[in-house]
Amino acid sequence: MYRIFVAECMQEVSSFNPVETRYEDFRIRRGEELFALHRGVESYVSGALQVFEARPDVEAIPLLGADACSSGLLRQEGFEQLTHNVWRWTNPWQRHRWAATALLDIEPRLRRVNGYHHLPMLRQRSKPNPASISSR
Repeated sequence: MYRIFVAECMQEVSSFNPVETRYEDFRIRRGEELFALHRGVESYVSGALQVFEARPDVEAIPLLGADACSSGLLRQEGFEQLTHNVWRWTNPWQRHRWAATALLDIEPRLRRVNGYHHLPMLRQRSKPNPASISSR
């Protein structure tokens, strides 16, 4: 029998928002509470549950659900607290792989700033030139 652990972490992130997201901004659901929230509604988790439950050789095990409203980037301390709540990690790198997998999945759908490839040149040219600054 296959045992599949299900975890969900969702938030709309705006890197332009100066207000960082904290752990306290997330609604946390553990165990069966995660599955109960998604049964009977259209969501990623409910779709996965339908597939898993249709197979007699699969056991879906709920771990953690976390969601927050739109805000700025998640603070490192918040990330550490969220991933610490997943009790099935067998080594510290698994939480980083979990986050990296999510980022790789969404990366093609992220919007880029028009002209983003010119940003390094803009950054360089916006630095003050010491020769052009006169002392008063």
